[in-house]
Amino acid sequence: MKQRNSVSCLSIGRRVNRIIALAVTFTMSMQNFAWAVCSDGSNLPSGGYVIGLPPVQQAANWSLNIFTGTTGSLWIPDTSYYEHNDPAKPLTGGGHNWVFDQGSTLCKVTDVGPAGGLATGWEIPPNNPTDCVILPVIVAGRVTNLGDIPFQGDVITPTCDPTILSQPGAPNPANTYFNQLGCSISHGVATTPQTATSYLFVAGIKGGMFSIPLENVSSPVIGGSAGKTVGPQNYYSQIPEATLLTNAAVSKDGQFAMVTSHRRDVRVWGCLNPLGDPGDPGLPINPRYFVPPAATVNCMQVGSNNLAVTLTNAFGPDNQPYFGGRRVVNSFNSVPGGDFTTSWPNCIWQTNGAASLADAFANNLSNGCGDAQPNFGFTSALITQPPAMISHGRYMYIGPLGGTIIQFAFTVDPFSGFTEYAFRTYLTGVSILTGLGVAEDLQSLMIYTDPTAIGLAAQEIVTKVPLCEDMLGEPPPTQVPPGNPPGTPPSNTPTAGNTTTNGTTGTGTSTSGTGTTAATGAVGGNFVGSGAGAAARTATGTGATSPTGGAAAATNASAKGGGGGNATAPVSLSTFPTNVSGTTATGAPTNGPFTASAKYISQRGLPRIAQDGGN
Repeated sequence: MKQRNSVSCLSIGRRVNRIIALAVTFTMSMQNFAWAVCSDGSNLPSGGYVIGLPPVQQAANWSLNIFTGTTGSLWIPDTSYYEHNDPAKPLTGGGHNWVFDQGSTLCKVTDVGPAGGLATGWEIPPNNPTDCVILPVIVAGRVTNLGDIPFQGDVITPTCDPTILSQPGAPNPANTYFNQLGCSISHGVATTPQTATSYLFVAGIKGGMFSIPLENVSSPVIGGSAGKTVGPQNYYSQIPEATLLTNAAVSKDGQFAMVTSHRRDVRVWGCLNPLGDPGDPGLPINPRYFVPPAATVNCMQVGSNNLAVTLTNAFGPDNQPYFGGRRVVNSFNSVPGGDFTTSWPNCIWQTNGAASLADAFANNLSNGCGDAQPNFGFTSALITQPPAMISHGRYMYIGPLGGTIIQFAFTVDPFSGFTEYAFRTYLTGVSILTGLGVAEDLQSLMIYTDPTAIGLAAQEIVTKVPLCEDMLGEPPPTQVPPGNPPGTPPSNTPTAGNTTTNGTTGTGTSTSGTGTTAATGAVGGNFVGSGAGAAARTATGTGATSPTGGAAAATNASAKGGGGGNATAPVSLSTFPTNVSGTTATGAPTNGPFTASAKYISQRGLPRIAQDGGN
């Protein structure tokens, strides 16, 4: 590790001095909403779904005897309409699910079901380089073999709304890093989640971390590949070899990638601008921009997850990194967020004498964030040793030991910038959890469990439950294929023996300023801000409170297509409703909201909690 000045070494004693006497008050709420309308029009029971009770009569209600030790799945929007471009096959919903199966590998699964209807199951395709990802084995800088299987990963689809780009001498405050990145990649051409290039971030224990572009088939034919296919792998070689990396994630705006190992290694590796530096959003895009080779991207250790064993990690809706494992969920600061020296991402560079983020990475001023701390929003929900957690819109889903799935809603305090959490039990009665995913085409949460506990082949249980994301007052999403009304095939549907070029999907709109903002789209919970004076914040935690009432605009949502892919659009902190504790969605709860205020003072990095009370 390089050091700059006397403050570059972040020892335990220094960390104690930095946060001793820090007192933060945060509010958590646990709400059991009765009659909350879900994506299928059903109601989430008070206390959540229970295996064995309607509508989840059995855990194995999806694709039985197909998967092995699955660690999760990703929804990736694309321009497909029918599976294999064949009207005799089911609708794809404007994208595909990519499943991290540990028996085969990470693959784009095939939708099976009735012609012109939604899928009723999935199949793993024969292992092929078009629809599946096999990573290389790398030793001493050489590829010695192929066959490494990605463990857990993430995806981002940078979209472009050219109407909010800054112009020469006219910076546009509505532009964001995410939009700047998407427009840089597309060279200013408007894109949607369906049409833009997606980038998988994956890690192999025998190689390292990779990004992999996914682009739509240029000339689809009936019976051929539908949607996006695998492109060349990009290897982040500045992370040392033999670090046994397993869990990769990318921030919602695309500014950071991080990766960890579940082999008792506490180091958190981070890469700045993993798809290249698009420049200041207040300036015009670079017309000669290209995604650089990953070997040229600056990566280093940014901190420690402070877990005995790492099992999973993810960037939350607040764009903060979260680490799950033995024993709890940790984050950088027990209450993440805010614009402080120890807040992410400020901690990367403001604790070690660096002049900027770029300076810290360029000079390998590593471990600036030090040890992550137990996150009390999650410990309050009794989250212990979670093997999987995922972020979707303004929500996170996580499965602790004990056969339950917990749903968290995220908001940000407009004054402190701290993240606030509301949580509820979503599902009980499952066996040993191995992974989670959201299928946008089905508007369902997919839960992967292994009753054998040892990963026997084709014994994974997949449980499909409706998506209920209403804790912050959102309307339920609807299941409509993007770009066309139900039952209406796209005008460019290929016919037997013919090819066609991809059409475009509809684009959404968003407004900036007062009132509620939402991008139009048939599938996927749109990001809707509420509450007067929502904080307009950036990924670095700076910003100001909106001077006008109503919700600040979700500017990035403007690139949203006709449906799906909402998980790939970043959530600006300004889109979060604030101070939601004690509020309810439509319908009265049978059990009133539980609120608890807790103050903590950190000593030697371990917080001490005093319960002030609740009602």
